[in-house]
Amino acid sequence: PQNPTLLLVHGFPGCADHGKLMSGSPYWKSIRLIAVDRPGYGDSDPQPNITPIDFAEQITALLNQKKIHHFSIISVS
Repeated sequence: PQNPTLLLVHGFPGCADHGKLMSGSPYWKSIRLIAVDRPGYGDSDPQPNITPIDFAEQITALLNQKKIHHFSIISVS
């Protein structure tokens, strides 16, 4: 929690498991990495009618739950 938070949102195709690849590097020990699955990818359930705004609201709820107010985002596509 003391370290800066980096949110990983994977591209297509992909899943949150990409975070495991990144977190194996010693350079990532100083960062709090949170990797999330987009709906229907990885271990997440499909949400056929989800919009980008809905997904952003889900991310916001996750960050609020974890009391994270400052973070950076990395995403690939």
